[in-house]
Amino acid sequence: MDVVQVPQEEHQENDDAFPPVQERQQRIYFDKAAGVWQLSLRPHWSNEFCPFDLALCDCRDQGVTKLGVYDLDGEYLPRKGYEHVEPTVAPPSH
Repeated sequence: MDVVQVPQEEHQENDDAFPPVQERQQRIYFDKAAGVWQLSLRPHWSNEFCPFDLALCDCRDQGVTKLGVYDLDGEYLPRKGYEHVEPTVAPPSH
């Protein structure tokens, strides 16, 4: 079997052929112990099924980031350091 060397310029162009890593999504859930709605960034559901090696795509290494909470009155309280992140989801209305 012959090994084909791909010139660096062509290799970089081929990297663009990979689909972009799915952005993490804001999710909300009720934390019974704390009595608040937790807002977090979670990996896209499809990352679990990524067919590429970690050397090519690191989407499976994305973690969960807590952004803040909604209290029971619906007021959003951002976590320190995440004040700049605008919530795109909210708890259901009562």
